[in-house]
Amino acid sequence: MRVETPRLLIRDLETTDRPAVEAWRADPDVMRYLDSRAAGVDDWLDRALQRNVAKPRLYHDCAIELKPGASSEDTGRGDRERGEVVGWISLGHAPNFLTTDWVVGYLLRREYWGRGYATEALTAVLDYGFDVLKVPRIYAECYVANTASARVMERAGMRFVGRVPSLDPSLGESVRYLVSRDERSRSADREG
Repeated sequence: MRVETPRLLIRDLETTDRPAVEAWRADPDVMRYLDSRAAGVDDWLDRALQRNVAKPRLYHDCAIELKPGASSEDTGRGDRERGEVVGWISLGHAPNFLTTDWVVGYLLRREYWGRGYATEALTAVLDYGFDVLKVPRIYAECYVANTASARVMERAGMRFVGRVPSLDPSLGESVRYLVSRDERSRSADREG
């Protein structure tokens, strides 16, 4: 996958992204609500890279990178951050292969929280899933306590559909958000 937004480049993860992966996986606040937090950096990145080249391709594990043209006002940090990998986003076939649904997940390094990057990335990946991959429905889940992630999903146009079993009950209950290609199309028609 390769998608550009006004401030971001969303592209397949590469082996050269290992330092960025190490940085976010070392931050307990970033990893707090992720089910893959127990996996080591090498195992996690190797698995993501393998999924990206599998045929048929059912997963897209991507880096969220600040575009070289991003203004210093957008980053708040100046030229040194342009082109920097600031997070990860994944779009893949739901674990239950009996459904045609796809699932999305994402994270950002803590210093990039609250700047709209997650919503911008999620919106672009939803568009890619519907427009390019022709996926019928995409969902995302988060723990109830992760209210920031729920707000990102809502701002990206996903709707709350209910509570679901948590993968890690020690983190509390989970909720699911969903959007269909038809809903997205109707929304675009209304806005256009």
